[in-house]
Amino acid sequence: MTTRRPCMMRFLFLLLLFCVVDISIVRSEEEEGCGCSVSRGGDAKGETRGRHAEGEDDDKRKQAPKGFDDGDASLMVLIPGGRFKMGLEDEKSDMAYPQDGETPTRIVTLDAYYMDKTEVTNRHFSEFIKDTGYVTEAEKFGWSFVFDKFIKEDILDTIESAVKNAEWWLPVNNATWLHPEGPGSSLDTSVYLNYMSKLSPSPSSPSGVASSTVMDAPEPKDSGRDRWEHPVIHVSWNDARAFCKWRGARLPSEAEWEYAARGGLKRKTYPWGNDLTPNDEHLMNIWQGKFPTSNSVSDGFYGPCPVRSFPPNKWGLYETTGNVWEWCNDWWTIAHPKKKELVNPRGPRAGESRVMRGGSFLCHASYCHRYRLSARSKNTPDSSTGNIGFRCAKDTTATKDTNM
Repeated sequence: MTTRRPCMMRFLFLLLLFCVVDISIVRSEEEEGCGCSVSRGGDAKGETRGRHAEGEDDDKRKQAPKGFDDGDASLMVLIPGGRFKMGLEDEKSDMAYPQDGETPTRIVTLDAYYMDKTEVTNRHFSEFIKDTGYVTEAEKFGWSFVFDKFIKEDILDTIESAVKNAEWWLPVNNATWLHPEGPGSSLDTSVYLNYMSKLSPSPSSPSGVASSTVMDAPEPKDSGRDRWEHPVIHVSWNDARAFCKWRGARLPSEAEWEYAARGGLKRKTYPWGNDLTPNDEHLMNIWQGKFPTSNSVSDGFYGPCPVRSFPPNKWGLYETTGNVWEWCNDWWTIAHPKKKELVNPRGPRAGESRVMRGGSFLCHASYCHRYRLSARSKNTPDSSTGNIGFRCAKDTTATKDTNM
């Protein structure tokens, strides 16, 4: 990739890697999965591959629509303190991924805290950018991972690398939160619809994807007209943390995320119960059809959906499963503490990857059944993709962590 400048030793290593394992530019997933942990592989830590170029984009960043003036009171909900069982109780469940550390269950007690009702939207993130001039890591590196069905042919023709065992993830130069599909894409309605029309004979196709990939698709609920209300994507853990700090908030701990996502329900698979589609009703945004070749769009969406598209859980949180993965504050581990009860746990003190929860619009039971309340995944803090976002949490008072 033209934006990458590896040292000679790294170049030789990658050359050897290409000869042995096809054209992958990142480490492959060793466990079963859909590439939800596709990362920069740590080979870019401490480096800046690309620089944000001043010019037209700077004007667009400054002109992003206003809308972040209603304060945290309307964005967040108070999560009552309490005690719950964290993790998957049925260790023999065919839904479980033993390598993910979903088991054993742990008894966790949490103090009360605030949690965002929705994932942070493009509109909210734009206010942060306008106020601080922050440059995301995708902009600094000069690229991010994009789902291949969302990439125009002329861009596809320039890409010479893919992710091993998840070839649908492609590194696209200049793919950022503001240009989610790369050059030519945008959050602006007219630009977005024009971009998507070039992917398909009809701009009314779900997210502009060619009809050959859709089976008897209904009219999509959203064609990008509310894209400022979509969750922001192509944000790394570091980016998410910077946003939360600007807001006077923080990322939720993994325990806080699961407790809030459950909404007071016990021993349930999803935020509403154990039936994926009660009364044949879709209650979250995941892949419908055969992944990754065809999507029936029976839930109304091919890509990410606007926040509040589906009913909230009992505590008022929207889209805690499906739509986009959500960063948590914790470092990743599968070696859980053996204490009988954990109080306000915050995870390990150090690690290589950060926890992600909730699954995304690309999850499907045949390949990645991680759109469940107990399911977990991970990624390096500098990584970004088109299906990772986040939401913020906030303390009500000083919270004591006894299980660092």
